Order: sequence, then C-alpha cells, then structure tokens
Amino acid sequence: MKKLVSIFALAAIAGAGFAGVDSQNIVGFQNLGGTVNALISVAPTFLNVGSNGPITLGDIMVNDAGLEGGLYVRFFDASGDPLDEGDYVYVNAETDYGADYDGWYLAETLDTYDFPAESCRNSKQIPVGTGFVLIPATAGAELKFVGELKQAQKEVTGDVNALIRVGNASPKDITLADLTVNNAGLEGGLYIRFFDASGDPLDEGDYVYVNAETEYGADYDGWYLAETLDTYDFPAESCRNSKPIPAGTGFVLIPATAGATLIVPNPLPAN
Repeated sequence: MKKLVSIFALAAIAGAGFAGVDSQNIVGFQNLGGTVNALISVAPTFLNVGSNGPITLGDIMVNDAGLEGGLYVRFFDASGDPLDEGDYVYVNAETDYGADYDGWYLAETLDTYDFPAESCRNSKQIPVGTGFVLIPATAGAELKFVGELKQAQKEVTGDVNALIRVGNASPKDITLADLTVNNAGLEGGLYIRFFDASGDPLDEGDYVYVNAETEYGADYDGWYLAETLDTYDFPAESCRNSKPIPAGTGFVLIPATAGATLIVPNPLPAN
C-alpha cells in the first residue's frame, strides 16, 4: 500500500468559558493508494477540522482517478459480506455531467453512465475508526484524507462472531502490541484478521489475544497465531506483538466473548 502522510501541529487556546485551557490540534493529510485492482483495507486518518466525526464519503478527496470508474470503495456488513447495494465509484466534477455530479455513486450507475441523485452516496457516514476497502481501477488513483486528527483512543466492541471493520485511524504506524483488550477473558476471547492485496485473509491466519493473567504469565501477554489455541502452547515464534499496522491500515475485529473490547490507542496525544 502506498501512503503519503503530512501533518503539522497548530497550538490553539480554547474559547470563552474555557479560558486558560490549552489544546493542540494536529492537522494534515494522508494519501492512500495501491496497485490496480488490489483490495486495500484502509481507515480514515483525518476528520473535518473542528469535528469529532464521523466523516462522510463526500468529505474524502480523490487524486488521479480520471473522470469516472477509476476508483471504488467497498463497505461490509457484520457478517463480513459486502453491502447488498454494492461498491461505490468516484465521479470527477470535470466530467461532462458537471460539478453537481462530483462525488460517490453506486457502481452500477456506470453501466448506463446515468448518475441519478438517488444513487449518490456522498452523505454516507464513516464513523471514526471504521475500516473499508479501497479498489484502485486506474494506476495512481488515491484516496486523500484531509483535516484534523482525533486525539483520543478508539474503543470497539460488537456482537459475538461479528466481523467488524476497524483500523489504525491515525497518521502514525503502530504494532499489534499497541492494541489493548478489555473483557476478553484469558485467551480466545478476541481475534483480529488482516488481509492481502487480493482481499483474502493472510495465509498464517487470524491472531488471538492472550491475557497476562493466564497461568502462562505476564511474559505471554499479547497477540499470537490463532492456531496456537489448538494446543494451548504459545511459543515465542508464534507471537505477533511486533507486527506493524501502518497508518491508515484497516483490519477486522472478531469478538468471541460478549463484551470483548479492542482499544486502538491515541498515538499522538496532545501535550
């Protein structure tokens, strides 16, 4: 996955009623793209300035995707299946349809090159930390997230066995060890899954969280190949705490215990 991140800090003083309270806003942009027809799991890294989210599809900018059909995005339901209405395709304001048509539409509209208002999805909301898939259909096509970084950790939970698209919604690379877990029991209560460029799960399978409070001891705290649960043996070579999660990378959370919660950290806290 190709990425470009640019960030800078703006010191700000809170307004009336909060005099003397200092805050720091981190604003900037990130470009995310990849090879043609790859299925790239992503998560928005910047929100609209002054907003705590969510963003909408219409807030996301696009680079070098041509006029129409050069870039698609795909969202998923809790079963891990693509939404019934299908992918969304980007239409550039420079087309002969005019600026009023700029934005995201149901991909099926490309069959007729008719873009009725009811097929526009610019208002589709993307909650903070939500992941989805980017599909470049033109070489060099990229999504561009522009705005302000949400400086807070993100807690994600869901129904048992749901496949929940989340991601590293920050402009900083992290590792699996940076992800913490609550209420997942000792082991086997929460899994995460990463994908290759074909959209398939990685060959080595899912990763499972093992709690330091297990009989194995604190040295075993963290993330392991899920297959290690078959024998309850957690050799060092199966530990994946050091696995990188680049800025803007999406993945899937799978709770196996009711109430299990994944906590994605705030990697750039305000001073």
